[in-house]
Amino acid sequence: MNLHMEETIAIALLLSLFALLPGPIQSEPLATISGVISEEGQLLGNDGVIYEIADSEMGFELMELTDHQVKVTGQVITTDEFVIIIVEQFEIVEK
Repeated sequence: MNLHMEETIAIALLLSLFALLPGPIQSEPLATISGVISEEGQLLGNDGVIYEIADSEMGFELMELTDHQVKVTGQVITTDEFVIIIVEQFEIVEK
């Protein structure tokens, strides 16, 4: 199993755990991040942060845009190990 697959599984498990938490989960406001999609399927933010893209239909579409400059809107979750973005929408930005 390659490192990206292990990271994807870890992120999926982490997101699944949020569903098991008692009480409501407080949503962070949506953030808009600009950057480039890496060969590993991460969003390399222009802010210097590497965002793991959460597994979702929209997330999978975004991960396919390797080397494209994009603008992504979604919920950002920060853990001790990862910064994850749950994609709500995205667009390709002309370079």
